[in-house]
Amino acid sequence: MTVITNKSDSPNITLVASGLTKSYGQTVALRDVCLELHAGTSTAVMGPSGSGKSTLLHCMAGFVRPDSGEVALDGRRIDRLGERAASKLRREQFGFVFQSDQLLSELPAVENVALPLMLAGVPRSQAVADSKRWFPALGLDGLESRRPGQLSGGQVQRVAIARAMVVGPSVVFADEPTAALDRATGASTMSVLTDACHHAGAALLVVTHDPEVAAVCDRSVTMRDGRIVATDTALGSTHSAVGAHRPPIDSTTDTRLSPFVSSRETPR
Repeated sequence: MTVITNKSDSPNITLVASGLTKSYGQTVALRDVCLELHAGTSTAVMGPSGSGKSTLLHCMAGFVRPDSGEVALDGRRIDRLGERAASKLRREQFGFVFQSDQLLSELPAVENVALPLMLAGVPRSQAVADSKRWFPALGLDGLESRRPGQLSGGQVQRVAIARAMVVGPSVVFADEPTAALDRATGASTMSVLTDACHHAGAALLVVTHDPEVAAVCDRSVTMRDGRIVATDTALGSTHSAVGAHRPPIDSTTDTRLSPFVSSRETPR
């Protein structure tokens, strides 16, 4: 059983999947999959539809329990957590960027960003203040009060990136984050996302069909028939891992809440 790593000489392993298998009926989605993510680095997972890449993301993010194998965050096994504990983990240590932004249309941008903090019990005033710090860093200065419908597609995804980063996550999961954007906006969005994770010391896992998206990442792995069949570490510009969870201040029950709230919890 081979574990594929971002950087063989790096001790900053954040999230580890070991020997994951997952089946849905007669369909085998994952077959003995192993993957390590390191702090401050980015990994793209590519492959055709049905290759298992989304299932891998869901298992590593705690949405789905593997049938066998383990997932560990900073040495702590997380694949057998209960529903409440898993939702708490996602709120506090994971960030998510989806193909569709999944922002709340009735809330201004800054409150959308602050939402994970407020769900974790942070007072609204503090959550909003912490969220505002991300707007200049992500090129959103002055857009704090706008609602999602008043923003461009690229701006909406940057708000989603800010929401993912505001909790100081250990890992950010991005599922086809540029699929709804044009080529230029998608490239800009990926640059913002990878830079934000690098500066914050967060591991980034991106599921994508787009080779140009994968090329921005430090490493790309290819899946087929539930297995990792290839890896390329010669992509992007490899970042050294950093540990501080902070915004890059020097750089220019609703299903939309599902990463943060279990079906048994009510938002505060």
